[in-house]
Amino acid sequence: MTPKQKRRRGPAYKREEEAAMNRIFSRLPEPLAERYRLIWEEYREAASPEAEIAVQADKVEMLLQALEYEEAGVDPSRLDRFWHAEVGGDLPSELAGALMRRRRGRAPESV
Repeated sequence: MTPKQKRRRGPAYKREEEAAMNRIFSRLPEPLAERYRLIWEEYREAASPEAEIAVQADKVEMLLQALEYEEAGVDPSRLDRFWHAEVGGDLPSELAGALMRRRRGRAPESV
């Protein structure tokens, strides 16, 4: 799902995601499960500089995956929602721009 799709689903998406993560964490020993739960919540809320970087990297990775799918022959119109997702931040926006130029056949010398 794109960030926009997640926002449109609103609280329902967050509840489903939280339930899924709780199922995953429930299989771990409690001290470890709690540690992973805290890390996941930090990521989800982008509550630290490290978490913000991870969130931004995740969005850039989404674009890289879309580019790989296109290069493998997937109909580009099926991937437009990923290319139009907000990536936010200076570096992710610059990387997104570089990937879009590459997508259009004007690859920069270095990405």
